[in-house]
Amino acid sequence: MTSINFISIIVCLIVAVFGVLALAILYKVKTGVSIKTYLVGALCFTVFVTVLEGLVHSVCIAGDNSLSRIINGSVILYMLYGAFMAGIFEEVGRWFGFRFLLRKHKDASTAIGYGIGHGGIEVWLLVVANYVLILLVGLGVSLGDPTADAMMLTAGASITPGVICLVLFERVAAVILHIGLSCLVFTSVNRKGMKHYLPIAIFLHAIADMPAALFQKGMLPMWFTEAWIFVLAVAVCFYGLRLLRKTA
Repeated sequence: MTSINFISIIVCLIVAVFGVLALAILYKVKTGVSIKTYLVGALCFTVFVTVLEGLVHSVCIAGDNSLSRIINGSVILYMLYGAFMAGIFEEVGRWFGFRFLLRKHKDASTAIGYGIGHGGIEVWLLVVANYVLILLVGLGVSLGDPTADAMMLTAGASITPGVICLVLFERVAAVILHIGLSCLVFTSVNRKGMKHYLPIAIFLHAIADMPAALFQKGMLPMWFTEAWIFVLAVAVCFYGLRLLRKTA
């Protein structure tokens, strides 16, 4: 890796770590939201996505079986599987958090705080953790697996200032989307006659993720994928915040 690669990674780590912290601190100062909302958002993402959804993926995508071969062999099935698994696990995780762990927190700030915690931990797990490993391998620290070390070095060599801008743009869009979806699921849990907003959140989440699955299969360019998630994220967040105000 070149010095440009190293500098790009370090800049990304600084922005990702302190950007999330700054957002959480500023919202806490502005609204007095309970720190518990951040922690529950982070916990539910970790359990429902990293653990539970990951277990399903290990069988349906990464495993070598008839089901995984069928899904991986069809672009449409791969897109639908990836999009709706993400929607179901993340939104059900949100529902669980609001319904059981934050059941005494009925104020609207809880929805946004949860979204910050959910989106923030995703930034740290997907970007910060991976980039720290890439940085360490680039500095000569082995992961104990030559294949993994080589993959990290290859990944590090591709990280340029342009790539960092794209990664950070994508994560900002994702956090915006998570805040909007959290408003929808919060409403479904805490407002009478609004239970239908949970399936709406699942559907919108799936729609947001579909282009990413097609990009992974080489069917869509990256610029379209990133533009799609940003536009949809802003629309969902606007819709969610408006709903939150109307039902307060």
